[in-house]
Amino acid sequence: MTPIITFIVVCKGRLKHLRASLPKLMQQSKSETIVVCSNHPDGAADWVEKNYPAAKIVMLDDENEFNMSKNRNAGLNLATTKWICFIDADIIIQSDFTDRVLPLLRDGNYYTFSQPGGLSGTCIAALNDLVSVGGYDEALVGWGGEDTDLHARLRLHKISSGTIPLELIESSIKHSQDTRTKYYHQKDIFVSHAIAELYAEIKFSAMIATQNFNVSINERKRMFNFASDFINSHIRSGTASGSFNFRIPLHNAVPFLSLKVEKEITIKVNLQMLTSRQIALLTRATEAYNGGKFSEAKLLCREIIKAKPDFFKALHLLAMVQTRLGRLNDALASYERALAIRPMDAEALNNSGLVLQKMKRFDEALASYDRALAFQPDLAQALRNRGNLLFFEQKEPPFF
Repeated sequence: MTPIITFIVVCKGRLKHLRASLPKLMQQSKSETIVVCSNHPDGAADWVEKNYPAAKIVMLDDENEFNMSKNRNAGLNLATTKWICFIDADIIIQSDFTDRVLPLLRDGNYYTFSQPGGLSGTCIAALNDLVSVGGYDEALVGWGGEDTDLHARLRLHKISSGTIPLELIESSIKHSQDTRTKYYHQKDIFVSHAIAELYAEIKFSAMIATQNFNVSINERKRMFNFASDFINSHIRSGTASGSFNFRIPLHNAVPFLSLKVEKEITIKVNLQMLTSRQIALLTRATEAYNGGKFSEAKLLCREIIKAKPDFFKALHLLAMVQTRLGRLNDALASYERALAIRPMDAEALNNSGLVLQKMKRFDEALASYDRALAFQPDLAQALRNRGNLLFFEQKEPPFF
């Protein structure tokens, strides 16, 4: 039978993980698997060739340091099926994954898991859509950020987001932060995230302002190097925060939402460092929330926020926990604090609207949904919640 979907898994020093996850990938119906081996320090390519000769292998040499985007694009270049599933080597899927997921896929959509956590590296999208946006951004170097960058560019190209049921994952393999960063020059995950987020701010601000969504790789590398130098110089100097301006030519300025980019964009950067303990606490809090242990998750979030009061992810998660616990006033206050930090975060705006709707503050809830949809028009939860509010008027929505 002709394959319909291709699994692309990257392996560099992850043979132990691949031994556990590849058997399930290889037994999927209507599929093929491409394994991209980057310098294969543990002989992963030889193991795959010997044990799973049906798998396609791509050998890639790192020029300087490991580049996840470059590796995933190398697998993408070999793929020919309609659908592509990028998946990490530490994710073990159910035996009937493709039988259950393929009927859910629709043209014009891409798919990620409904509860990302450590699953953000898994994405299903159409081959043509991935090619049209240029695949992963190879200018991004360091751990993390390449997946959210791809998803944002897909949405800019009018590809809508959908979700994969979480129960299609059998398990994920736990491993340390050291394992994640072993083949990157930058070992501090916070610094990597700060650079990736600043790079995204620069790139997407420029793309939206000029309506040029196909920025050259050389220009993107220049933007990334600027972001990296800016973050690292401020960290070396011990500066807690900073800002910088960059110019967009006036004749390229276009209206976007309620904003109009004209001559100059100012980006503010908070450089207060997260400790490895806080990162570990956030991981534990997320796992507790996903496991229904809301009281435990609340305590962990509060511990993080006590050390770093403006940490958006901890505030957002705390608000979600408080909603689940029925503490709606507390949840709304936490959402307000989170949105003061990231006022354009569509998911937080949608969740805040859900709380307002539960509190029967319907006009404010509608405004919150509308703001979420202004920033992300295809956000399914906001569309659904807004529709429920308008259709049922005073019907309280369920928690999602």
